[in-house]
Amino acid sequence: MRRPPGLIYALDDVPPLGKLTLMGLQQAVLQSIFLIVPILVTHSAGLSFADRQNTISLSLVVLALGSAMQANRRTGSGMLTPPVLTATYLTASLQAAKLAGMALVAGMTMVAGAAEIALAALLKPLRSFLPTYLCGLITVAVGFDVGLVGVDELLGMQGRHTPLDIAAGMVTLSTMIGFSVWGRNMVRLLAPMLGILAGASLTVVTGQLDPQRVADMQQASWVGLPHLPAFGYALREECFIPFLVGALACALRTVGVLATAQKINDADYQRPETTGITRGVVADGATTLIAGALASPGVAASPSSVAISETTGATSRVIAYAAGAWLLLLALLPRLAASFLVVPDPVLGGSFVYMGATLFSSGLKMVTARPLDIRHTMVIGVAVMLGLARKVTPSFFEALPSPWNLFSGSLLTLTTLSGLALFAILRIGSKQTATMVQMDLPEQAKKWPVPEAIRKDTQEMVGRLVRVVQDHHLVSGEVQVDVSYDETSYAVELTYTGTPLVLAQHGVSEPSDQGLFEFLEQIQPDELQSFEKRGQSRVKVVFAL
Repeated sequence: MRRPPGLIYALDDVPPLGKLTLMGLQQAVLQSIFLIVPILVTHSAGLSFADRQNTISLSLVVLALGSAMQANRRTGSGMLTPPVLTATYLTASLQAAKLAGMALVAGMTMVAGAAEIALAALLKPLRSFLPTYLCGLITVAVGFDVGLVGVDELLGMQGRHTPLDIAAGMVTLSTMIGFSVWGRNMVRLLAPMLGILAGASLTVVTGQLDPQRVADMQQASWVGLPHLPAFGYALREECFIPFLVGALACALRTVGVLATAQKINDADYQRPETTGITRGVVADGATTLIAGALASPGVAASPSSVAISETTGATSRVIAYAAGAWLLLLALLPRLAASFLVVPDPVLGGSFVYMGATLFSSGLKMVTARPLDIRHTMVIGVAVMLGLARKVTPSFFEALPSPWNLFSGSLLTLTTLSGLALFAILRIGSKQTATMVQMDLPEQAKKWPVPEAIRKDTQEMVGRLVRVVQDHHLVSGEVQVDVSYDETSYAVELTYTGTPLVLAQHGVSEPSDQGLFEFLEQIQPDELQSFEKRGQSRVKVVFAL
């Protein structure tokens, strides 16, 4: 890993105390923006004001612990990728809160955390079943789910909001959009917080604040320790699939965030380093597990935190510990936590509409990152239509007999499961193969949507492998080179008559070829094997896409 020239404080640097304090506060503020998630969930669960305030304080503790775990090389990725309370679990948590209160939210969040830890060990095989566009589809579904919850809170679909309430929500949303579009650097990243402040300020000026909430806030002490929740833990079968789908979505999101962080920190970045990413996903799952134990909603790595570290040129992991210290300090201020609860529901609704739009846009970019053929179109289109049908005609899906109703509990669940099922079916017959002639790719293979960097590395690798087997007299006759593409992988297979090439775990071990060994180490193929089949020797190299 070579330090990029633009970084001021790289991973292993320790900034001066004054700057470290300010940069830690900056990250802590970004993480605190999403405290609106536990505010909405605890409201749905019908908790008292004091219990809601305590949950917010405990959520700050969770974020502090998660920041430290993720920054540590032994327990996490070793990167500055602190977690936030994610909206991915929002609809599942709201459903659980309405069914059985915070006990069910806590129990199912722990299940989701354990599931994400288990998924970390399956990241490599999962890549074959989760191409980029399918990951984008899941993100789009999360955006729809979150955004529609926001619209309900913003407009008061049950007729409980006044025109002034809705105006406060619209001011919140408009401010967020304005700062996101026309703001620069830190202002753009803090757009959600600035929007909430604008909307809340309007409610203060117009006298829209709930007097009871204000009175409850004034009863909270300025300094105090949060107490452990007394809700207990519960599990319900109808909640398992929504939370497991959320765990999958969070694991994929964390992979993307960590890969971005690796790219920012390495001037020689080629492809994601899987060991660090696996540890990072484990840390993310472990933090969600702790969140469930403390009756807080689940977490996921924050893209905004990575974006601000790139903008400021400060990616030092020590900043995560400083942010954790700030979060712990904030957790000791009950009055501050209580102030979040005074924010009116329409203001929160505007925040969720903004958040849903952001997630939707991110997913759309992933979906359209590569050209879409008819298979992709059908997977995406049908899955989205089914997911939206869950919102348009909820009574139909709620009336489905068990176990079918377990798979259609929310828009996110139905869209994700439909997309996965359609992908598994429609990928049949999608594999394309071609034979290289004189080490040149045929025209049909050049049209496959394979990243140019992988295509170039493959060409060089094939040339080196062929030279190795020829120079060491392992082959008699010609070497046939076949390439194949099946949406999730790009593979090259050498076939020849002669002695098999002996490979070590990450390179050529016998006969020795140090140049080839170093090259294979650099490009890091996902699969590299040598074997015999039908009396012929073969070398196969696979790159996951």
